[in-house]
Amino acid sequence: MKNRDFLWHLKFLLHDTYMDDIVSGAPDLETTRRLQSQLRDALKSCGMTLHKWSSNSPELLNSSLSTDVEHSFSVDTDLSVKTLGISWKPFQDRFVLKVSISIKPSYTKREVLSVIARLYDPLGFLGPVLTRANVRLQRLWQQRLDWDDVLPNPIANEWKEFVTTTKCIEKVKIIRFILTDTFLRIVLQGFADASEAAYGAVVYLHCFYQNNSAKVTILASKSRVAPIRVISIPRLELCACVLLAQLVHKIRSSLRLEISAIVLHTDSTIVLAWLNTPANHLKNFIANCVSKVQGLTENCCWTHVPSHLNPADLVSRGLNTRDLPELKLWWNGPSVLERGELSSGPGPPLMNESE
Repeated sequence: MKNRDFLWHLKFLLHDTYMDDIVSGAPDLETTRRLQSQLRDALKSCGMTLHKWSSNSPELLNSSLSTDVEHSFSVDTDLSVKTLGISWKPFQDRFVLKVSISIKPSYTKREVLSVIARLYDPLGFLGPVLTRANVRLQRLWQQRLDWDDVLPNPIANEWKEFVTTTKCIEKVKIIRFILTDTFLRIVLQGFADASEAAYGAVVYLHCFYQNNSAKVTILASKSRVAPIRVISIPRLELCACVLLAQLVHKIRSSLRLEISAIVLHTDSTIVLAWLNTPANHLKNFIANCVSKVQGLTENCCWTHVPSHLNPADLVSRGLNTRDLPELKLWWNGPSVLERGELSSGPGPPLMNESE
């Protein structure tokens, strides 16, 4: 019995420990109390004492020693706990984003990079906003500005406007718990897109429930600024698909959930044609990218999505900060997903570009 208990809480230690924090939980209060007790006893036997407990459950905190509790559970909705740079409000059970960027009369390239670095976003929730910022930083490199050169117009005015609107990021509230106990199956929905400025990918968790309803929630996104050397849009779209394949592979290995299916979307029929072609029939760059995608998404379904329904378009083109907090296409994907109207079929005829 002791060995089974040890193995049970050991998996939480292995998967949910980040530096000196354990970020974990359980579906009900009884199981959570059991986990709390076993983690405390196991680490105490090694000379390590767990303290500063935080929870969205007042019952769990009340059962903890008063000296162990990080905060008292109250209706103070502004109360937040930070772990690895991510702020969480226990009462609301939501992640929040904090911004502390001072507005200055002028900026240098060094200060631009500093502002971007302060927008800490490991899961890519701010992907469309950071794309716009990184594209502007690339333009500064193209103009060969030194680190302490003051930004010239019109870039200076654009950057001041960006910094002024960063406070809007604090309006973003992200629900932490993305499942319920009644879901029937889970599908990962991934989207990829590219523009001349950048390319990116975003992944959603698509849950189906017993009452024939569905819920779609953003999981993560990634983006890259396009190289300075001009590359054709189809090749950038292919790079976006590589990024999506890598992101889905990482999410799939991180989630301890049974995934029923993985559906990946692109609005490029040329890329879909490449992905359905043996890699040895393609030129080197395309062949290498196709091999990566095929290897990482062997059991996934690639399909076509209309451009206006592709949320990855937002992360590839960038977005005004003011528009992000209320943009449902970004936070919940295209509405046709919840209604079950997005086709997983082949879409329009595939077009192959001569390369």
